This record gives sequence, structure tokens and C-alpha cells, in this order.
Amino acid sequence: MKIENYKSVTKKSLYNSSINLDELGKLLGDVDVTREDLKHDSTAMSCISVLSGYIASMSLQLFETKEKDSIRVNNKLTNVLKRPNILQNYFDFMKESLQEMLINKEVFIKISTKNGQVSSLNIIESPNLNKVSGTYFVSGTIDNEPVNVNYNNCLHFRDTFDRFNALESVIVTKKSVNNLINKQYDSNLQNIIKGIITVESDDLSEIAKINLKKAFNKVLNSGDDNIAVLEEGMKFDTIQGNGVQSYSFAESQVKEILAILDDKIHQGFNVPKVLTSISEGSYNLSENQKNLFIESLLPLIKMIENEMTYKLLTTTEKESLYFRINYESILRGSSSERASFYKAMKETGAITVEEIRSKENLPYIENTNSLYIDLNHVPLDKYDYYLEKRYGDKSTEEAEKGGE
Repeated sequence: MKIENYKSVTKKSLYNSSINLDELGKLLGDVDVTREDLKHDSTAMSCISVLSGYIASMSLQLFETKEKDSIRVNNKLTNVLKRPNILQNYFDFMKESLQEMLINKEVFIKISTKNGQVSSLNIIESPNLNKVSGTYFVSGTIDNEPVNVNYNNCLHFRDTFDRFNALESVIVTKKSVNNLINKQYDSNLQNIIKGIITVESDDLSEIAKINLKKAFNKVLNSGDDNIAVLEEGMKFDTIQGNGVQSYSFAESQVKEILAILDDKIHQGFNVPKVLTSISEGSYNLSENQKNLFIESLLPLIKMIENEMTYKLLTTTEKESLYFRINYESILRGSSSERASFYKAMKETGAITVEEIRSKENLPYIENTNSLYIDLNHVPLDKYDYYLEKRYGDKSTEEAEKGGE
């Protein structure tokens, strides 16, 4: 592959875009998007999956307030929540509910009862909230069967803001750019070798450059060893994307635009990018990042707790019972960090060994529910009593000398 075979007097130009701004605008055109497009966008669904998965993996617990203490309760209602309906366990049910909420801003869940007690929970599909004679009803379908349910018999989970409205322009742009890739560049950004040939010569004609590119591509697609040998004065540089992919110059610019748009989607859902991309990092967030992310979920967590307490408990039960989502289970640090924390809490008499084992999901052991305290620290009003018990009938002054 020699330069001499392609020489002719012309300006040096190895890439010429045939698209001007007017043509680019026509190619992008007017694009309509709906909430369904969120489901077809991989970045948006990755963020939705992370948010819903994190909250669904937090255990839901029912507590009863007794004087100065709160005791965890297990009853028929908590058993139903472990299996909200015949097809879903709690994790699957909660994750699907939250995904619907994040896409549609809200989700309605029918509360079915039997003998006055909750028997099942089912997501209402394609819901509509209507007001009839001062009473609200939710119509829709469950398992393709039409339903019309009194609003008071529905759980109503609402997002803090409408994610689709906030990201609509981003999704429109992404859809337009993808159309441009498919129509103009006839590419799906697949893993093929693309790049720029640099030559030292200044006298390659337009036809010569086309012939040079054709010859180079012929070698790469020959099915032989796919190795091209360049003469002195010629250099080939691939245009790299993520991983091992290589793109043309135009496609690389498109790829940069898509990356910027994906960043905006992550911002809209407030999900760290590291959680949705294995190739760009790991799932190990720093403690500060993890805490900030979990704190961003608290408004959603509190909304779910309040709605379940209000709708699933009777008026009498609400006087002493309440739901809590245990988000602390997600904030588990490393083994050494947890060991240091538990040691400090145990030695100050804040928690028992039984509570530590429960937090670590270890089996219950009898006689582990005692509180311990470090005797190097004694309440001031018990100091004389402590000295008398330790040193017998000696006076306080003698006991202090003896202690020294």
C-alpha cells in the first residue's frame, strides 16, 4: 500500500462530512416520546432498577410503641407482606411498584381484604383517578380484568417529582441522535475498526483518498489475516470509544453527545454512575458516597412508611403500631468497620450481643440479651457506693489512697 499509487495535486483532507447543519436538522426531525420510551432507554432503566432495587432490598418492619420502648411485631399482616400476592414476594412486589412509580410518577395498589384483614396487594395497571360524588375511585386493570376501587382501599406511592417531565428533552435528543446514527452513518456503533489515516504528503486528490480508504478497508475485510501494512509516511489511528470499540470520527462525536445525555439522566434520577456501569468502575462506593445516596432515598422511604401505616393499619392499631423500612441494613460497612462499631456500642451498654447478632443475621443464642458497661466510668452519684463495695469499710479518703 504505497502513497505513490494515490498521489495527485489537492488539499490535504482525510475526512469530509457531507452533512451541513440544515441537513442535520432534517435528519433529526421532530421526535415524539412518551413514558414508554423510559422503558426502552437502557440508562434510564438502569437508574430505575438501582433505585427500586435498593429500596426493595431494605426490610419492612412493623413496630409497636410501649412506654419508652418500641418492639418489633410479627402478625398476620406482616405475613401477608412477605407474600403480597400469589405471584410475588415482597422484594419483587416492591421493586415493580417502585419502577412503575418512577416511570409514571405514581402507582396505585389495590388492598384486598378478607374478614376485615388485609389478604393481598396488587398493582393496578393503566390507572385513572376519578372523583364521583365527592369520593375518589381508581379505575384500571389487574391481570387484564377491569377494576374500580375506592381510593381509601389503595396504596398510593408518589414520586417526589415527575422524572419523565424533567428528562423529556434529554430522551427526545437521545432518540433523535440514535435515528441519525442508523440513517446517516448506517451504524449501531458496533465493534468494528474505524479511524483516521494520516499521511505526510500534501498532494492526495479527493479520488486518491477515496481509493486509499477503499484499499485499506479491503485489507481489513479480506478474511485473510486482516492486517494492513502501511508504507513510510502513513499512519493509522483508531478512534476509540468505551472498551475495545472503535468508531468513525463522526460516530465518536455522536458517542460523546450520548455520554453527556446519559450523565443528565443519572442526575435526574440522582444515581451515581458507578452503580449502573461495571465497565467504568465497581459497585464499591465510598462510605460518604453511599451515605449521600441513601439519604437521597429517605423522602421516598418516608412516603412509603407513612402510606402503609395510614392505609394498612386500622384506626386503633395506628395508636401504637407503625411501619419502618430498615435502611441501615444498606449502610453496612466493611467487616472491620462493623466490628469496631459493635464493640464500642456494646462496651458503652448501648446494645446487647443479641441485637448485634440480629443485625448480622446470625442465629439467636440464649442468654445474650444482657447489657454491659465499662466500670472505668462510674456515675458521680454512685462513686462513694462503688468505693465502699470495692474497698470494704475503709473511709472514702483511705479508699482513694488505697486506689492510688
